[in-house]
Amino acid sequence: LQELALTPDAQQTALWLSRPMGRFELGVFAAHALRTATGADVAFHKSNHIVRDILHPGLLDLNAVYRTGGERGERLVQLDLTGREIEWYLQALPIGDWLPSNWSGFEGRYDANGTFSSDLDADRLYTVTMPEREWDDRFARILRRSAQSPGDWPGVGPFDRDIRPQPISMTWLEAMASALHEVQTRSAPFPDLVRQIAESTGQTFFLDELRDPYLQGRRE
Repeated sequence: LQELALTPDAQQTALWLSRPMGRFELGVFAAHALRTATGADVAFHKSNHIVRDILHPGLLDLNAVYRTGGERGERLVQLDLTGREIEWYLQALPIGDWLPSNWSGFEGRYDANGTFSSDLDADRLYTVTMPEREWDDRFARILRRSAQSPGDWPGVGPFDRDIRPQPISMTWLEAMASALHEVQTRSAPFPDLVRQIAESTGQTFFLDELRDPYLQGRRE
């Protein structure tokens, strides 16, 4: 009943899925969806913190998409961050022994030492969208912890601005539905399009789920 109340178009068909898609594949696409649907410059989607199920093969409708992350990711926020602050956030996640967040809007990479770098302009201010849950449970915690114990967060901060997110009216599912509508117009299979997004943003290591050595041993 909750799903029907929140998603009256839940049984709307999205597309046909030929194979299962894991939570990090979904996360790569979700970050892309949050950015493109909201018009932001950049988006984050911490998939292992938001996604609670994989996408199963077969006829994919919005109800199935909602079950993956629609409840945990429902509310979205936007904030302004510099390119340097965006890199600090992605650098901080593994320092806190958390899995990285998926991203969209730039090309980035972790090197063998776990140092994150990107093609972002360090001083430019970017509009960033993320789930409210990610802000509350990850970004805001990093702001507090790095301020309290800066020596424990090498290469991160100081975040010396008053960074505050603003809620937006679009929901996670609405953003996903908008992006999936665009997928319907493409001839390539959905998983292939996700791989293209991952390759263009430097996130192919996510497509191997937790088999990647860098991801192993980290928690949500």
